[in-house]
This record gives sequence, C-alpha cells and structure tokens, in this order.
Amino acid sequence: AQPLRGFNTNAFLYNFPHQEFTQAYIDTLSKLNPDVLRFPGGTIANKYHFSKTGYGQNSNFDKKTSQNYIVEFVRLVKAMEHPPKVLFVINMFEHFYKPTKSDWELIVENLAAILYLKKSGVEIAGIELGNEFYIYPVIRGWDIKLPQAMAEKLQTVKGDDWWPDTYKKYNRLAQLYQKAIKKIDPKLKTGIPMGSSLNKNHKRWNAFALKMNFSDAYVQHWYGQLSEANDEKQALESYAHFAHRVNENVLNLKKTGKEIWITEWNGIDFGFDNKRNLHWRQTTLHRELNIRTQNMWNDLMVDMTIYHRISSGKEGDTYNLMNVDKGQIFVNNTYWDFLKPPFANYSKISALYPTK
Repeated sequence: AQPLRGFNTNAFLYNFPHQEFTQAYIDTLSKLNPDVLRFPGGTIANKYHFSKTGYGQNSNFDKKTSQNYIVEFVRLVKAMEHPPKVLFVINMFEHFYKPTKSDWELIVENLAAILYLKKSGVEIAGIELGNEFYIYPVIRGWDIKLPQAMAEKLQTVKGDDWWPDTYKKYNRLAQLYQKAIKKIDPKLKTGIPMGSSLNKNHKRWNAFALKMNFSDAYVQHWYGQLSEANDEKQALESYAHFAHRVNENVLNLKKTGKEIWITEWNGIDFGFDNKRNLHWRQTTLHRELNIRTQNMWNDLMVDMTIYHRISSGKEGDTYNLMNVDKGQIFVNNTYWDFLKPPFANYSKISALYPTK
C-alpha cells in the first residue's frame, strides 16, 4: 500500500498581501498533487485558536486578517485541481502551558474547528492529539517525579498509580478528545505523538504513550540529521546511520498494530537559529536524500507521510519547496522532484515535466 503523501502548511500565509492565496500559488501547489495537507501545522498548532483571527496568536501576521486562517485554508483546498484531505492538529498544548481558556472552553474550540472542516465539505485524513509533546519542559514533570530506573520498568506496570500528574492529565484529555471525535464521526482517526529520538525524554514519553492504546495511530517526526557533515561522504554516512535507526524504530512501532503517521519529515535536519545542515539545503544531495526517505516510507508501508514543509516566507535557502515574498512565488530546487515518482502520479505530469 502506498502512504498518503502530503505537506505541512504552517507559516504558508505569512507573505501574502491581505493574507489571501493567489491563483498562482493554488496552481503551483496543485501541480504537487498532494493527498493531504496538515493544518494548522506543527509548532503553530500548539497555540492555534479557531475562535480568533489568523492563527489566534495575536501576532503581527494574525492581525493582518479579520478571519481565522482556517477559512482561507478551506478555500485553498477546495480550489485545488484535486482537493486534498486534511490532517488537523489540535491545540492540546495550551491545556498545560499559559492557558487563555479553561480546559472545557479549549476542548469545545478544538472540536468546533473539526466540525467547521466537516461542514465545509473537507475530507479529514486524521487528527493529531497534540504536536511533539515529548520535547516540551512544561509536561516534563517526570524529570523530578520519575526516577530513571523506573522508566525502564514502565512497560510491565499496570494501573495508573505510576503516572506523574501531567501524564495523567494528557491521558485523560486525549481519551476525552478521542471519544468526542468518534461521536462527531466514527470513521475519523486519531494519532498520539511519539518521540523518535534516543534521548531519555523521548524514551520516557514513549513508555507512557504506548500505554495509551485507545488511538488509531502513532505519530512521529523524522529529520535526516547529518551531524554537521563537512562533505558529501560524511553526509551520506550520517544519513545511513539515520536510516538504520528509522527502520528499527518504525518496525518496532508497527508491532503495536496501529497506523503509523510521519507527519513531519525532511531528508536533512533544520533549524533557523543553529543553522544545522544549512550548507546542504536545496542542493543535489538534499534532493537525493528526500527521494531516499520517501522510498524508505514506502518500503516500511507507513500509512501517511507529511513533508516539512511546503512554503513560508522569503528566506530562500531553506528546506521549503516554495518561498513567498509579497505574494510572489519562488520555487526552490527540491520542488521539482515532488512532481516525479515516488512523490506523485508521474503519468499525469510527464508531458509537462519530462525527465532530464
């Protein structure tokens, strides 16, 4: 089975005048023929509010529009030549950190966004129950409450007496969302975030997450860290180690019987502040590693893969497929490979974009 293939969409409206997509952008995105678009995105989803303007974060970008970005996002989806499904990420994070609403109010708001998508005629591919919970200090109470030795015993412990308070709360909220989402539509699938690193925070979170067996899928993010490689040989060696770790990790996770969603991935690592792998972005090597990674997902029969990311602002030398400056679209080198196998149905576009 081929996975549903798609793109992460956070920050993709920032550099459009009046925060509206142009027809040129819709056409350029349509050529990629995505199966899924992830909204509102990754980190942005952790503070997303359906009831406010923009992403609901009160940023300068959010103030440029009088409506929520989901309205323009739905217009984009429905305007595309082959309307994609939507992977929606709920704002679970604010239940734990600097809440602006009560738990109940935030639950209602998150569910209202899902209902809006359904009533707008958008097909929902799945719903992520929060984004990357394993990396945030706000829910890492176990660093104090849970000894390292106990982390290795969690798989055999029954009951929830051993759950630190923040984990109990996440488990309780996740099950509440799960039940409510199934009431909206029994066919809607949910996914719980799972760490992909070998560090203790990811491993501890995963030990708890594996106990939450009520969801339909486990969610991971993978980036091909090249360990600050100085030349292509070092980069390929680093990627080989990365691919081996991915294979072992995903195969073990598949033993749970759950669907596997890779909702963020890229052939190289990323990060604006630390400039990781900056010298490999938009190069021939970057394009090659993207293809290798998607082929790996196919071989592992991963159910859904979301590339990070489709577009953002004017910073050109990044991992985006497209950049936008004042509404003008700049297509990056890695864009073109997504018009060919294994990313798209090549027969539909071979006449327009023949292989060189």
